[in-house]
Amino acid sequence: MNDKSKEVIAKEKAAIDAMRNAKANMATALERIETLERGIGALILSANIAKKRLLDGAYDYKGDRSWRTELQRATNKAQELL
Repeated sequence: MNDKSKEVIAKEKAAIDAMRNAKANMATALERIETLERGIGALILSANIAKKRLLDGAYDYKGDRSWRTELQRATNKAQELL
């Protein structure tokens, strides 16, 4: 009976360790998500500032796309991620 209780205790300890590892992994994942969200937010802010500073007639070298339009598209895509 003593051996069985040792087995149960060992299994419970293993389960507790697994839960602790899962909790630590989740905390790490959440920190990474928060970092990415802050980065995307900073990107959106920078793109909006750049958009305001660009001249109305600023086009790419082919002359078929406005830089403001391209920045707006990139900003919209980034905001979809948030």
